[in-house]
Amino acid sequence: MNVKIVNEFISAILQELEFVTKWSIKVGKPQATDTLFSAEKASIFFGVSGDIKGQVIISFDENSAKKLASIMNMNMSFVGFNGLARNALEEFSAKVMHRAVNQLAAIGYGSYTTPPAVIIGEKVFISTGLIQTLIVPVFTSGGNLWLNLGLRDVIEYTGYDE
Repeated sequence: MNVKIVNEFISAILQELEFVTKWSIKVGKPQATDTLFSAEKASIFFGVSGDIKGQVIISFDENSAKKLASIMNMNMSFVGFNGLARNALEEFSAKVMHRAVNQLAAIGYGSYTTPPAVIIGEKVFISTGLIQTLIVPVFTSGGNLWLNLGLRDVIEYTGYDE
């Protein structure tokens, strides 16, 4: 996976977290997987097309999901993941994706995203098909989240493309 693309997604999520939450943030060591990976309590799924193709999934542990939903809703507290909490996580994730797409456009990668799909549950396993997924852990003072990137750079890709 192209490091320039990965860096723009990491930059986008860090910038949005800093802007919205003011939490202390640390990026963990990315890990690649070709298999199913475990999603956390709440995950937001996006498709990506254009010069970059694939999927991006932002997964939140329960603590970070509830705290972020609270911040996005003027410090309202959430016991579960009602519609308002889910919408807050969708909105935050969409802002990350828009920031990443804009940053990628600035370095020559035209792409766009699908509307988000929300996945709520425990012990959920996700596969991005034949595309290797890079899992980037993000540790914050508000809880943990994971940026799961299953992306292919179409500009540099020389193999079979559907």
